[in-house]
Amino acid sequence: MIPSAPHFLAYAVHRLTNDIAPALPDEYLAQSTGMMGGMMAVATQQADCAVDDMVWDITQLHELLTQATVILEHAQTDQPDFNSLRLSSLIPQYHRLAIQLVEVHALVEEMTSAQARALNARIWDYLTTSAQRRRIDIFD
Repeated sequence: MIPSAPHFLAYAVHRLTNDIAPALPDEYLAQSTGMMGGMMAVATQQADCAVDDMVWDITQLHELLTQATVILEHAQTDQPDFNSLRLSSLIPQYHRLAIQLVEVHALVEEMTSAQARALNARIWDYLTTSAQRRRIDIFD
């Protein structure tokens, strides 16, 4: 068997919350340990989805910014770079694109053309969908 971070973390969360925390004699320490187990469960879920979420976001942001180049003269965007799928490579790329989207969105919201209104609606759809994708499912 090849060790898997998600499996190990799920095992550690289970042991921490179901075996170790209840066995601790100090109530405060037991509750704190149980809370740490809950936070580890959330971190495990987030770690499992992180690369998928980053690639999806970068792709969506790039598409929106490409659409903005039709409406805004100065708008531009670089091609996504997926040569490395390490989060340390994807996160800076995501941040650059997100900052560009905020700037474009502020301009587009002030415009009245049909193209601008349509892009504004697509931006809001992206923001809503992105937030829903990051929803934490602690009861699943």
